[in-house]
Amino acid sequence: MLIYGMSSLKRDLFIQLNRWKTKPHRLPLILWGARQVGKTTAVESFASTEFPQFHSFNFQRNQLLHSAFKSNLSPSEILKALEIISGKSIKKEDLVFFDEIQDCPEAVTSLKYFAELLPAQAVIAAGSYLGLVKNETSFPVGKVEFLSLHPLTYFEFLNNVEPATYEHLVSEPIFSSTGIVDFFHQRALHWLKIYMAIGGMPAAVAAFISQRDQEFEAALSARQIQSNLVIGYQGDFSKHSGTINANHILRVFDASALQVGKAQDESVNRFKFGGVIPGKKGFESIDGPLTWLEKSRLIIKTYMASRFEQPLKAFTQSNYFKSYVFDVGILNAMLGVPIESLLLQNLGIYKGYLAENFVAQELFSFFDQPLSGWTEGESEVEFVISQGADLCPIEVKASSRARRAKSLDTLISKYHPKTAIKLTGQNRGFSPERGYYTLPLYMVGMLTSRSSKA
Repeated sequence: MLIYGMSSLKRDLFIQLNRWKTKPHRLPLILWGARQVGKTTAVESFASTEFPQFHSFNFQRNQLLHSAFKSNLSPSEILKALEIISGKSIKKEDLVFFDEIQDCPEAVTSLKYFAELLPAQAVIAAGSYLGLVKNETSFPVGKVEFLSLHPLTYFEFLNNVEPATYEHLVSEPIFSSTGIVDFFHQRALHWLKIYMAIGGMPAAVAAFISQRDQEFEAALSARQIQSNLVIGYQGDFSKHSGTINANHILRVFDASALQVGKAQDESVNRFKFGGVIPGKKGFESIDGPLTWLEKSRLIIKTYMASRFEQPLKAFTQSNYFKSYVFDVGILNAMLGVPIESLLLQNLGIYKGYLAENFVAQELFSFFDQPLSGWTEGESEVEFVISQGADLCPIEVKASSRARRAKSLDTLISKYHPKTAIKLTGQNRGFSPERGYYTLPLYMVGMLTSRSSKA
């Protein structure tokens, strides 16, 4: 069996970390994200090739570290104390890594002084949103940079399991009237089916790759990891929720998955508040838990705008939105969808809830903020993204069969967008009489990273 650890995974984050490293006026970097998205492993892999020495300090594992920040926040004094604790000399060309920094607010504050007094020292801090959102007052505003890490996107996953197909696809233009070569299109669809089952959590992906010659067993291994992660998230609700009722957070988290899962064939409906928390009604009853989950990056909100105009936010309401789970693999684990059904396509990769949640996850990994959709009358387009000054509507069709995009037709007729897209299981194409491009679902990630290429 191939031994494939999380440290072996290729991540797009490495490109962003290299940009940070080479900046002439580099600030300390806070890398954050949901629990177990691979923050620590990513930094360790990056440091192993980019710095002479790597000094890692974990504030959960070693309580003695906290004492180094209690009485003095001078960077030179802190480093002296850390040298004593670790027994290693720290040089200015090395990388200093503060892991689980949310457990030590003084360490968060110290980043300001590293920026001001010791800017040559490369410092990265990592923490979970679940903890860091509690310490927002500790953030040294203007003295640090932030970088979010999400589950592996589909293209990151593809680059790890079949690099040749990945290289072919990313060399393609996004918008074209000709289809992707069928061989590569079918390979991409095959791996999309697998990705829909296992998602992008690094441990699940690494477990799958280790056994990939036996896809079913590999996917079962990934599911066990997903189930354990869900249990871990539920445990964190009590640990980090503070004044917000942890049971309410759990109910809202479960409701987000269940409400998405109800959209088997049609579009996901807006989030329904009734019955989520027993004895409570309306948006106010779930606003606190929902906002907490959103900040922790465990759910993704899409606000539905009533007009297709900039700024979209001006045409949205705070209580009218859709809610998605941050990872399709975690979503399927929460819903208890059998791995057999996903791999045999008894449910199919183009069921509404999977297709739409997948697109939301891919867009969120780039924008890292609430998404937007459009609805007027009985028409609805699931997502709207900005491409420069222009707005681009994206309608998601669950079926791989050709279906008329009536809502997209309505939007195009009324607003005449420069570019409009229907995502489905079909190959790439263009409909000049109706004014939109048909793109396979797996290409959605290219709209954000390579949207200028046409």
